[in-house]
Amino acid sequence: MSDSATTGLRERRMAETRRALSHATRTLTAEHGLQGFTIEQVCERVGVSRRTFFNYFEAKEQAIVGHPREWFDDDAVEMFLAIRPPGDGVSVTLFDDLVALEMAHVTQLAQSRQELRDLLAAIETEPQLLQRMMKAGMLRNDRLSDLVARREGLEPGDPVASVAVLLVTTLMHSSAEIYFTPENTLTLDEIVAPRVAAARALLGGAATSQR
Repeated sequence: MSDSATTGLRERRMAETRRALSHATRTLTAEHGLQGFTIEQVCERVGVSRRTFFNYFEAKEQAIVGHPREWFDDDAVEMFLAIRPPGDGVSVTLFDDLVALEMAHVTQLAQSRQELRDLLAAIETEPQLLQRMMKAGMLRNDRLSDLVARREGLEPGDPVASVAVLLVTTLMHSSAEIYFTPENTLTLDEIVAPRVAAARALLGGAATSQR
């Protein structure tokens, strides 16, 4: 087996273990509350050691909210960086490419709807986890802003990057809320498209792609 194949298999196994630990922690939280079970009980359900749990997560709360490694799809990030058109200044395709990156993230979430249900069940039992979720969202936005700055050749902390991220993530959050409702029959594209059009209209065409 090649080194790349071995690495890929190892990463898949690690991802499976991470998801299993999150599922068990979320389920036990929904059933008993955060203080109603031990990390040993989580590990017993998954069939791993306590040491393994802490190789993946710092605490129960992080296992519930999710690890930062799950915030971005590596392939989508590589594409986002690679497809920047040549030229100085902020690229004319930034808005569209950032929307595509975030759509890939929502699509990835859609492939694991049970994980979302587990998360919501845990938060319903322990509402204080919402604050942890909000903090994680802010940290993710910071990392996404760094990614935009890196792609566009901007200085760290440049407001162009943070404003672009705020605009697109707000648009995607409102779209995802509709997309994940049980009664929804629309595709993600059908939900996002009118919001993208509205953003462009509000910005006077500044967000329009010129590909």
